[in-house]
Amino acid sequence: MPDVFLYDIDDLEGIVENNLEMRRSEAAKIEVMIGEEMDEFQLWLKTLGVRPVIRALQDKSNAIHEETMESLFNKLPELDEHQRKVIRRLTKSIVNQMMHDPINVIKEMSGGKQGNEALDYFSKIFALQEQLESNSDGGDSAPVKQSSSTERTAGSGDFSVPKTVLAPAGLLGR
Repeated sequence: MPDVFLYDIDDLEGIVENNLEMRRSEAAKIEVMIGEEMDEFQLWLKTLGVRPVIRALQDKSNAIHEETMESLFNKLPELDEHQRKVIRRLTKSIVNQMMHDPINVIKEMSGGKQGNEALDYFSKIFALQEQLESNSDGGDSAPVKQSSSTERTAGSGDFSVPKTVLAPAGLLGR
């Protein structure tokens, strides 16, 4: 009879063993993929606190830009609408270009071992406390203190760094 095969128990055990070995191999690959995804998720979770700080920096730079534009247009009332749009667009471009590198650096630093300290320094350097507080009133995100303790950093001399975590308020159940 053509296309008819006879298998005994030993043949079937070999097929089953091959299939199990292929499954084990694929399971090992999946475990590696799961580990990589978990690492990416942990990094993403760790960097959630950077979002309110970036938003505060953008809000502050937008406010400064608007105040400057208003002052400029008050001093130069003879500018027509087209000139005003050109000036506004060019100055906004300057502001955005100036903010680009600091935003990328804080995103990178916030994922590191001392990410919380980096966020705190960044907020202090750019004096963002007021914006962070006003953004937290909106309920979107809020600085959340993880601990009131301070940590001495190696080689830091006499100054200590407060340990804080900035995270969306809803993430921590607040």
